Amino acid sequence: VLEEQITHVDEEPSELEKADSLPMVMFVATNDEWYSDITFFLTYGECPTHLTTKEKWTVKLRAA
Repeated sequence: VLEEQITHVDEEPSELEKADSLPMVMFVATNDEWYSDITFFLTYGECPTHLTTKEKWTVKLRAA
């Protein structure tokens, strides 16, 4: 049987509890190499030539 944790109304939530209630957001630096590869793919419809076959598949999957 699970017991509910009872908290007092006057207590402030901890920093960890506040963080748990926030939505997950991924911040991307636009100078990251994979970001520029995806941007190239979305702009020109093909992968940059310096990528290996495996890297090209990764770019296509991430861009989807």
